[in-house]
Amino acid sequence: MYVCARLLEQIHGYPESARFYFALYNSKGMNDAQERALGGLANLLLTAPETPIRFGAGELSMYRDIATMDQGQVI
Repeated sequence: MYVCARLLEQIHGYPESARFYFALYNSKGMNDAQERALGGLANLLLTAPETPIRFGAGELSMYRDIATMDQGQVI
């Protein structure tokens, strides 16, 4: 999955690459799968910030909205 994600990233297939990184994050195949997946997703966001990246039922902008609303208060 990591290899596919990297190859898609190199040919500017960012949404498909994000899906592979997401699948890698949820896999149990490698010891550092989650670290590689998060690093890859972060790199995608920094490489192509103007590209809408969707995976699952939503998109990454949802997380930006949550971070904006969350003031760090624990209830």
